[in-house]
Amino acid sequence: MTLKVRKNKAVKVCELHFSDDAIRRYTEAYNEKTGEKICVPLKRFRLQNFALPTIFTDFPTNLSNSGNPTREFPEKRLQRLENEHLQRSIQASIISKEVFEKKKSFTSFPELVECLNAERSFRTYGRSFVKMI
Repeated sequence: MTLKVRKNKAVKVCELHFSDDAIRRYTEAYNEKTGEKICVPLKRFRLQNFALPTIFTDFPTNLSNSGNPTREFPEKRLQRLENEHLQRSIQASIISKEVFEKKKSFTSFPELVECLNAERSFRTYGRSFVKMI
């Protein structure tokens, strides 16, 4: 079922049925010469393209959805999830690097000898493991 609405100057909409993000109260423009953004309040408010009436005071609250009715585009969602995964991987890599540097760093000669002995024992263990295979 489709609803046909004719554009008519007599048609008016009550702003009480729309969420704040669905109503455009300002218009913006850029001055190319100065590069500044000009923001001017509108005399008559306008609805955004995605605007749907979602607030109904006479209906039960379960029928009135005051939340944002728009869905996130799949491409944007995948990009957001990929960015979150990348950030977690970067954090894990930074922590791993710090642990490695802490394990391999030394400030005195005895600590250097200890690092070398640990490295030597790891290499001999690795060789014996390879010989077993």
